[in-house]
Amino acid sequence: MVAKVNHFEQNVLLLENERYCLFLCKVKQAAAVAVARAIRNPQTMPAFQEKEIEKVLLTLLSLDHDGVRAAAAEAIAVMTGYSSSKSIIAACADMALLVQLLGSKMVKVQESVALILANLTCGNRSVISLIAQEGVTEPLVNLLSHSTGAVVTNAAAVLTNMATEGNLRTDMEQCGAVPALIGLLQARNFQVVRQGVLALTALMVDVDVRTELCSCGGVQALVQLLGSEDESVMRSAAWSITVGAADTQTAVEFTKHGALEVLQALSLSHNRSSGFAQVALQALLNNNLPAKYSLTGVLAPTDIISDGFYDCGPARSLCAMKILCLEELAQQAVNDKRPIIVVNALKPLDHALFPIVSCGFIKKRRKNY
Repeated sequence: MVAKVNHFEQNVLLLENERYCLFLCKVKQAAAVAVARAIRNPQTMPAFQEKEIEKVLLTLLSLDHDGVRAAAAEAIAVMTGYSSSKSIIAACADMALLVQLLGSKMVKVQESVALILANLTCGNRSVISLIAQEGVTEPLVNLLSHSTGAVVTNAAAVLTNMATEGNLRTDMEQCGAVPALIGLLQARNFQVVRQGVLALTALMVDVDVRTELCSCGGVQALVQLLGSEDESVMRSAAWSITVGAADTQTAVEFTKHGALEVLQALSLSHNRSSGFAQVALQALLNNNLPAKYSLTGVLAPTDIISDGFYDCGPARSLCAMKILCLEELAQQAVNDKRPIIVVNALKPLDHALFPIVSCGFIKKRRKNY
């Protein structure tokens, strides 16, 4: 009988202890929420920093309670917006835990942790290296398909910061980041689209990414974004085209989808004129010399022509006339009054590609250099 009473008392004590722990977690959660609200005011921030609140919040983040973690993560995300706290958090945070929490079932935790990583990785190669060692790339790429815009935006921001490292760009490409980011270009949320463009642009310094961009419909999507009603999206797309036009093949792909016409229209517009559009237009012309010569009638001393350069005649305005590539010209009917002159000094033209060369549509000029 005594044993049963003791067993009953133990169960009561355990139950009371669980209730106390639950109550304590609720208190900690409420306190973290209050801190997150208070530190948004820069004037109150120093008082919390004196108490080393960063370390306290990082401790709460390690507790196995979703509510506490969500509140603590939100507060830490706010604190990483302050440079003084950002350095402390970068030095004290458990990067393995942060990467693990990207897979949390709570959307708020995912959103806040992704924002923490976005802030910590901005200009900090050490943090980038640490989270890369913890395998952060795949979880971030997975978050690009999340249904919550803020989660996607923050994840894309982390990938943008990580893309400064060449080996990590390769990892992102292998994890499917390029098609995932191209998919974001169709989103309705302008912030998601803008950050997706920026992340894609950061990856496009690699030629393999530019090749994948052309094969996955990214070129057409970027050209369409030049007409976005959101100015920041339009400027981001123009900058992306500037970076993407680093090689002739990609520049020609942009030209095929009408980038030259849209960029010239933006450059001449009184309402939407943008320096980004002008720079993108110049970048396309510099890497698509046939289009440059057709539009301007002049090539610079630094413009080196080679096999494949062609002169299809002057185009006074891209708005009135689209500059076609050789493949597109070969599909048109023969025009004896407007010959197309092709520089072909080293190898014969591919007659399978240009079956009507012998009909006089394309006149070939050979010249030894």
